[in-house]
This record gives sequence, structure tokens and C-alpha cells, in this order.
Amino acid sequence: MLQVVENIRQGFSSLKSHRTRAIITASIIAIGISALVGILTSIDAMSSAITKTMSRFGAQSFSVNNRLTVQRWGVPDDFKPISYDQSQKFEELYRGTGVIGKTINASFVILLMVSKLLFMIISSKMG
Repeated sequence: MLQVVENIRQGFSSLKSHRTRAIITASIIAIGISALVGILTSIDAMSSAITKTMSRFGAQSFSVNNRLTVQRWGVPDDFKPISYDQSQKFEELYRGTGVIGKTINASFVILLMVSKLLFMIISSKMG
């Protein structure tokens, strides 16, 4: 115990005799730690900003389709449509993981209905 007290006393006397060097050393250590904290904070802020920007562009989203995105000419189209129940089940499985949106592309169906209606009108006029 006596040796510990003597070491502490000797350390304080060394600090008193070399006060300028101790202050400069402590200042350099404080500046280094502050710079490290600042750099890490700015990296986190930039990473968060980039992630938010990319999510606006849809970089973290995906689309589930029943068809290939590439047209294959001469190959029969044997894809079954995704039913409403299947989309509901998908939404229940992945609820809470992000925003889930559903879209229906019904333009082809409407076109067929209009063309059938026009055919019926033309047929009734001719016949």
C-alpha cells in the first residue's frame, strides 16, 4: 500500500514539473476522441440519408408477378393468375416488414369487354 501512495505522489510531482507537456498531451487526446466521434456521427448521418433516398427510388422494394418480365416469342403462356386470396395470404405473411401495395392490371380485360360490346353492336346492326 505504501508503494502505491509513493507512485501517486511521484506522478503528481512529475505532472507539476512538466505541466505544459501534460496539458498538451491531454488536449491532443481530447481532440482525437472528438474527431473520432464526429467522423463516426457523420458517416451514420450520410448512410441514413443515402438509405432514405434509395428507398424513395424503390431500391428496397420488389414486385411479385405471375409472368416473366422478358417476352418469349413462340413459347406458350402457361402462367396462372395470382388470386386475391393468394395476395391476402402474402400480405398476412409479410405484414410488419414494410409497406405492401396491390395493383391490378385490368386494361386487357376492359379492352376485351369493349371489343365484345362493339362486336355485339355491329352484329345487331348487320343482322
